[in-house]
Amino acid sequence: MREKSEFWLNSAIETFNGVFSERSRFSRLLHYITHVGSLPDDTDEEKLQKALLSLLACFGFVAGICLGIHDVVFDFPTRGITTFSYSLVTLLGFIHLKYTRQFKLFRFTQLAFVLCMPFIAQITHGGFVLSGSAIIWALGAPICAVMFHGPAQSIRWFAAYGGLVALAAWLDPKVSQWEAASRLSASPWFFVGHLLGISLILFLLVQFFVFRIKKEQERSEALLLNILPKSIAERLKQNESAIADAFSEATILFADIVGFTEISGKMSPAQLVEILNGIFSRFDRLAEKHKLEKIKTIGDAYMVVGGLPEPENGSAQEVLQMALDMLETMKQFNKENNTDLKIRIGVHSGPVIAGVIGLKKFIYDLWGDAVNVASRMESTGVDGRIQVTEETYLSHKQNFYFEKRGEIKVKGKGEMTTYFLCAKNDV
Repeated sequence: MREKSEFWLNSAIETFNGVFSERSRFSRLLHYITHVGSLPDDTDEEKLQKALLSLLACFGFVAGICLGIHDVVFDFPTRGITTFSYSLVTLLGFIHLKYTRQFKLFRFTQLAFVLCMPFIAQITHGGFVLSGSAIIWALGAPICAVMFHGPAQSIRWFAAYGGLVALAAWLDPKVSQWEAASRLSASPWFFVGHLLGISLILFLLVQFFVFRIKKEQERSEALLLNILPKSIAERLKQNESAIADAFSEATILFADIVGFTEISGKMSPAQLVEILNGIFSRFDRLAEKHKLEKIKTIGDAYMVVGGLPEPENGSAQEVLQMALDMLETMKQFNKENNTDLKIRIGVHSGPVIAGVIGLKKFIYDLWGDAVNVASRMESTGVDGRIQVTEETYLSHKQNFYFEKRGEIKVKGKGEMTTYFLCAKNDV
């Protein structure tokens, strides 16, 4: 018996998830309804407000039709005029919104009708008991006003709702004695219908609101992880005030597109960005492949590091392999785009300090002599080659082929013996 109960429960959950999946017909219909009043330049908040109001209006439209049919079936067609009229006004509002995009007018009329129509329906149906407390539907107006107007202005809508409830209570003894109302029976199903109806609408609105919030959180999280390493982002979210870590060994790679400053003067801004984005996007994929951490781009320069923010993140060998892959990537890019661009690459390993600086636009950056040396390896390098220090050569000469360049003068370091990385030793 327990297994059957769990089976039906799991089936119900799967069905519910299927209804709200992005590919279901229901979700596609919701997408159309919630985007009726959207404009291309709307902010995320405006899009969410329009979506929620459109969803509320849609549910109200369906509820008005259902209640109107109920009145007609139970031989009170004149009472159904109230509920049918709400559905008609909502439909006309949707059509007007679709073609005019006047969202403020649609918002006001919808909130006003949500507030007033249940009051009118309760009066025409014989008061609290005989109508099943139809005025409960008016609660949707102040609740939605919180999302559409903010807490301060929504107080006015709630005050209006409270005033209508008080007025309905004052009128209740009179309307319940009307001859037309006396023909209605005080069935508990009127209460059940209204309570379940408004509860269902509010439940679905909350579901949709939480769904949209989750999507926005996922998008914000993805954007944050595009700027900062995951472990650093987590520490920032924990309100850690100062993030600074010392690493005894990290491998830094600098790459620079040769002569790009001069070349860019002959390009339009769109062409410039397109080329840089095309190259650096490929480099980003290489960094991800080798499990390395991209630090930043500065103009036409690219910086990546191995060995941090966690020591197991990308070894020095992965950095050297990425450098070789970057040369091949540039050859492929030139072939596909009919260009003749070259890059210089410099690599060096050593201790660094890594941390986050800034108050608003955060950046995860590196400091230390090893960073400066890696940068010098790039700037004093040769077009289309990968220059490394002697320390890097000695550490990896068993796994890679190197060509000795000899001694060169390096700013701040004097004479240094450097090598060119040529290929991976697969033996």
